[in-house]
Amino acid sequence: MGPDHTCGAVFVVNNPPMTSRLVKFLMLEHVRDNPLINAKEIINHFRMEYGVLLKYYFAWSGKELAIKEIHGGDTLSYHQLVWFVDSLLKTNPGSHVAFESDPITHKFVRIFI
Repeated sequence: MGPDHTCGAVFVVNNPPMTSRLVKFLMLEHVRDNPLINAKEIINHFRMEYGVLLKYYFAWSGKELAIKEIHGGDTLSYHQLVWFVDSLLKTNPGSHVAFESDPITHKFVRIFI
């Protein structure tokens, strides 16, 4: 067997294949500690910590996946807001809370407390 590979299945060690899910897995605690971390800081972290050149898309997408795992999706957040309004009215009698959503699409419009 010769030293030259022609199958195309050999990866460069300095730049292994990355996925957004892998970035999310490796950066989850960092994003939890610092939710304002940006993609360039994630790229720098991968370069310094792992010696890997991470593409901007994977850094951004991995952060978005981490935020979604930490806080849940939009639907969960909406249901938590409805729960919050109900709990607020139950535990604080006499409080005024106005929660508005579109009657057709059920999308959040505004809340006044």
